[in-house]
Amino acid sequence: MIAKKGLIMIGGCTLAVSAITAISFEQEEQKVNAPMITACQAHPGRTDGSGCHTCRTNCEKWGLSYGEYHCHNGGGSSSGSQATTPAYDAQAEQARIAEQKRQEEEAKRQEELRLAEEKRIQEQKEYDQGYQEGFDYKWKNIHDDLSIEQLKEDQKSAKYQEGYEKGFAEAQKQLNEEKEKAYQLGYDQKKNDPNQSFQEPADQSENYKKAFRSGYDTAEKELTAFTQKVAKEHASHDGIHLDHLDENFPDGVIHATYTQAYQTAYQEAEADYFEKIANEARQNAQEKVWNQDQQSNPQSKQAISEKGKAKYQTQFAASVQEIEKNLKAEKASIQKQGYQDGLEGKEKEDTVFSKYKKYKIYNDLQSAYLQGYKKGEEKKQEEDNMFFAGALSVLLTTIGGGGLIAYKKHKQKTM
Repeated sequence: MIAKKGLIMIGGCTLAVSAITAISFEQEEQKVNAPMITACQAHPGRTDGSGCHTCRTNCEKWGLSYGEYHCHNGGGSSSGSQATTPAYDAQAEQARIAEQKRQEEEAKRQEELRLAEEKRIQEQKEYDQGYQEGFDYKWKNIHDDLSIEQLKEDQKSAKYQEGYEKGFAEAQKQLNEEKEKAYQLGYDQKKNDPNQSFQEPADQSENYKKAFRSGYDTAEKELTAFTQKVAKEHASHDGIHLDHLDENFPDGVIHATYTQAYQTAYQEAEADYFEKIANEARQNAQEKVWNQDQQSNPQSKQAISEKGKAKYQTQFAASVQEIEKNLKAEKASIQKQGYQDGLEGKEKEDTVFSKYKKYKIYNDLQSAYLQGYKKGEEKKQEEDNMFFAGALSVLLTTIGGGGLIAYKKHKQKTM
């Protein structure tokens, strides 16, 4: 409650005014008591510098005629009469009340603004705190997320939660950007210099270092696969055409990986190529011997390198000697088989040398078999003749039927 007292000049009359004003800025209510007027009375109208004026309102009430000029506080009037009753200025009082109301409303508005600003500052403070804590938490706990449900359980304000979410999201964004940048730098470090060893970046976060290493490892994996592919391609050619390993390195390969892969692939390519050439040489040597070909060294049926030609010629000569030796032994074995068949009186057959039927050597082997078979038959005939000669001698020296019986038993045993 505010009590106000003062003096008001109205119509040339001094008024003692006591006003009681009740103001409440929080409840937006005001009460203004009507002014208490003492000391004099007044009628409407303003006075001039002499304290006089012309009556225009309610003149009869004040004992004056309309338009009568009169004075107050001893001043004269145009009619010669003097008003003794002070005038009350209602318009001025209304203006005063309106101004007071305006001031009260302004004070109320300012208070509302002050409270709103205090609220805004408090909410901003809570938001900033949540933002910073959310940001810091994510940076320190890259693989851990603190949910908003947990914040609600901790009874954090809405502004704090909002700030926490924004800070958390911003940290995640920056972590992703840092990760992408570090990954690319690590990748480029290895890709641009395949033979450079890993160099960990200094003064960087663990997130940065981990991404950098991941990029480096990815590039190394790609380079390793590329190096092994190129090494195998080069070795597949060099193993066929070159007598020695090529020690030069192509561009963009890891030297240590290339050397190891190249040596292995070279040896495999060379061995595989030589095996193919040797097989062909052995096959050609076999056909030469079995067909009784007079050509000393038939050429390979496939295109081979100078390196392969030397291998082919060496293998061919060795194979001819080996096949001729084996065929000679087999010819003797076939002849022996013929002899045995002839000795036992079996039917003649070519099962032991039928695989040579499409080759010229077949005739020689067949001839060897028949020669053996003939000798076997002759041997058998000779043995049979000797047997009958012996039997006849026994028969002639045997007396009586007992000798004949003994001859029959002897013959049965020899059959």
